[in-house]
Amino acid sequence: MKKKLLKNVYYPVNDRFEKGNVLFDQKIRTFIYKDDILLENVEIIEGNGEYMLPGGIDSHVHFNTPGFENHETFEKGTKGAVKGGVTTIIDMPCTSLPPVVDEKGFNNKLNIIKDNAWCNFALHGGISGNLFEDNYFDVYSRVKQLKTLGVTALKIYTVSGMETFKALDNFQIFETMKAAVLNDIPIMIHAEDPSIVNTLTTKIKNSGKKSPLDYADSRPVEVELLAINNVAYMAKLTGAKIHIVHISSAEGVELVNEWQKKGTFITCETCPHYLEFNENDLNTFGGILKTAPVVKNQEDSEALWNYLKKGNISFITTDHAPCNVKTEKNTGDIWKDYAGIPGVEIVFAYILSEGYISGKLSLKRLIEISSQNAAKFFGLYPAKGNINPGADADFILFNPDENFTVEGQLFESIGKYTPFEGRKFKGKIKRVFISGEIVVDNDKIIKKIGNFVK
Repeated sequence: MKKKLLKNVYYPVNDRFEKGNVLFDQKIRTFIYKDDILLENVEIIEGNGEYMLPGGIDSHVHFNTPGFENHETFEKGTKGAVKGGVTTIIDMPCTSLPPVVDEKGFNNKLNIIKDNAWCNFALHGGISGNLFEDNYFDVYSRVKQLKTLGVTALKIYTVSGMETFKALDNFQIFETMKAAVLNDIPIMIHAEDPSIVNTLTTKIKNSGKKSPLDYADSRPVEVELLAINNVAYMAKLTGAKIHIVHISSAEGVELVNEWQKKGTFITCETCPHYLEFNENDLNTFGGILKTAPVVKNQEDSEALWNYLKKGNISFITTDHAPCNVKTEKNTGDIWKDYAGIPGVEIVFAYILSEGYISGKLSLKRLIEISSQNAAKFFGLYPAKGNINPGADADFILFNPDENFTVEGQLFESIGKYTPFEGRKFKGKIKRVFISGEIVVDNDKIIKKIGNFVK
């Protein structure tokens, strides 16, 4: 590839932006401070005084191909990702048919999606309760197989509404953790206590209640705390590396931090909807904001921002899980509404505007939570998650003085809805680069580049 010189840009150095020029091809090569530099056989790209950041990494998406394309497709999901400045996604194993729980499921999914990717992608593997229904199932050999195939982590549920990917009981979780330790692979855990969730859900539904707040009552904060405490103790006993996905409460983060102090390898992530919305908003938006876990209260949102700033939360993800809003949201019965929202197309814009430009987050912290920490956790660093010389040339250019208005109807996703509808974010992503090529220019996707990474 011919080398390119991106002139007149601001790029991050430690915790500040510096003005200069960037020489790159498929990789970042060097930074040049002189404006009058003369290079032969180099394509010049004008940076227009825009600001450069590593492309975003969303390590928690449900792109649903193959099997659940009525909700989302891998092609539409990755197009939405790259349009929003996310240059690498990691897809979950549970929302595929067959799920990515063995070599067959892995190869089937990879063969179907590899030519439909508009951004870089990796795959998580999973261990479901369904596997243990086979008396001959050996979790140790299965985890080894998945690690060899190249999955970035294992996903498990303590409570699940999916018949094709059931939750694990304590024995199954414990055995999975021991197998994960032997293969040095982290476990991502949807942590909500199944006994309380299932009992309260049955009780409230049987009483005829079906409002958004009734749904919230079926998943109180205690279900997150009990589940985190349970899996953290097992991780302490086994030495497993565990990661709590989509943490929704301040107390949940505090509990994670308490177990860290005890020597447990446990981390967590959160999502924009937990940072921004609360139960009052759920009552207003109805099914549009229905997720699992459910959003909590205003104090939780404020505390989550503080913990994100301080480093108690490792990184931000979306749990992108859309549906057809016309048929599966605000049906009049919250129990029938699909639990999930699209997010991959606006997560970078949100954290850039409401985090960095607003002053809540430092530049260093912005980079850590939007790309770097996820890249390190899932073994993609240093190729991803930074723009140091030698890193992949996956980056975005943004104008901090332009605004971006959220419009769900313009999403690439099947899910043409969002609780952020109409919100104005400051800081407009102008161009997106993958492997040194411009793939998005002023909201227009102009090139398809999607590499499988592991």
